Amino acid sequence: MRPILVILASATLAFSGCKPIKDQNSGSGSGSAATKTDPIAKTGSKRLPSKLPPGKNPFNARSRAKKREMFAGAHILIGYKGATRSKATRTKDEAKALAAKIAAQAKKAPKKFAELAKKHSEGPSGKNGGDLGEWPRGRMVPAFDQAVSQLKVGEISDPVESPFGFHVIMRNAVKPLVRINARMILIPFKGSLRAPKDVTRSEEEAKKLAEKVRKMAMKNPKSFEKLVEKYSQGPGKKRGGLLPGWSSRTRHPLFRMFTAELRDLKDNEIAKVVKSPFGFHVLQRLPKPPIFAGAHVLIAYKGAMRANAKITRTKEEAKKLAGEIAKQLKADPKKFEEVAATKSDGPSAAQGGRLGKWPKGRMVPAFDKAIEKMKIGEVSDPVESPFGFHVIQRLDPAKVQ
Repeated sequence: MRPILVILASATLAFSGCKPIKDQNSGSGSGSAATKTDPIAKTGSKRLPSKLPPGKNPFNARSRAKKREMFAGAHILIGYKGATRSKATRTKDEAKALAAKIAAQAKKAPKKFAELAKKHSEGPSGKNGGDLGEWPRGRMVPAFDQAVSQLKVGEISDPVESPFGFHVIMRNAVKPLVRINARMILIPFKGSLRAPKDVTRSEEEAKKLAEKVRKMAMKNPKSFEKLVEKYSQGPGKKRGGLLPGWSSRTRHPLFRMFTAELRDLKDNEIAKVVKSPFGFHVLQRLPKPPIFAGAHVLIAYKGAMRANAKITRTKEEAKKLAGEIAKQLKADPKKFEEVAATKSDGPSAAQGGRLGKWPKGRMVPAFDKAIEKMKIGEVSDPVESPFGFHVIQRLDPAKVQ
């Protein structure tokens, strides 16, 4: 992991056990929620290296969308005794009859599909109205994919049999792939997942507070950061509640919930309150952040975050050395890569200090704040962060791979 990447990402993705962002090309993951939420998705597929060239990686959302037809839909699963992963005690014939009855009800009142799914579905997606999000052809078991492919958008199927039971399926429209950026205020309650020990409010009190905060944010969207500082008890509070950006086809269950409320909003609008196992979330859709590109020379010191055990210099010595290097590189910026390769204590030294490109908010605040004020090609004075002192050169994102 590059040392200056935001620790916020790790904390946020940890909500559901996901791994933290590892480098400037990582993301929160893209694709369908189906593999995370329902057993009908195929399992056991091998992960490929993340550094495959663009267009070669089937886990890349843009590449995958071009190569395979995308589906979207929801389902109601009726299991039976002996079906894969089913805890039901009904017979197969009873399950088929019940699925047929539900299909008939859903066809008469399609708008009540989600309600029926919450009431009857035995799949993990039932609590979300049966919603499976979007997925590429081939991800679901064959019978399911074949049935969806034969439906029109909005149409509801007769019972479809799979090893998991009988499915009543509604096909939904596939929406364009978009990148979502947002801020969050988290209001936890006593008993919510990972709630701070000093939280004593009840679930109902937390909900009322979240609605109150949402109303204040809607009245003055520009005040959202201040509201984060005052009310939020979630990760990223020190960064104004900023979340790492994610794809609208993410598989991350928490970000899927956020996507449902955020994707159709305009920039800076406030979403409806979202409840999760962690509490109540107040969310603000943000505009696409600016993209930065740059390189740095990191001068660490003993005691700095993630400093190599072999580093013995003091903080004062590190600051002085960083100042000398900054002066040298300002006089001759063309030597930046050479100096970074021999002097930097960061992992990027092997690449001449180059960090690639990244959206605003991914680096630690001091780093982003410094580079935002710089001109392309300019070299900074030493910038302090928990990792040491950085001498930064801003580069043109259009010229960085």
